[in-house]
Amino acid sequence: MSTNLVKRQKIIRQTVRQYRRQLTCEQENSATDKITYLVLEHELIRSAAHLALFFSFDGEINTHPLIKKLWTQDKKVYLPVLHPFNRHQLLFLH
Repeated sequence: MSTNLVKRQKIIRQTVRQYRRQLTCEQENSATDKITYLVLEHELIRSAAHLALFFSFDGEINTHPLIKKLWTQDKKVYLPVLHPFNRHQLLFLH
């Protein structure tokens, strides 16, 4: 990956993080509710038995309610973790 591309990606991540941190709690909750609803209503999600998601942190849209609702639907949810010996490889654990 070119150095210029890496720098641009870093700037984009920082900018998005800055915008997220400016959201009020009410805005965050509203976005969480909308995203949870839209994901749960999607045909591919409704028909899936196994789903890979991320566990939100650092001001990201809260995925915890979505994960809990998927569990109530008896869906298997897998979360990424870094491989213990290869830090550039993700494993998805249930």
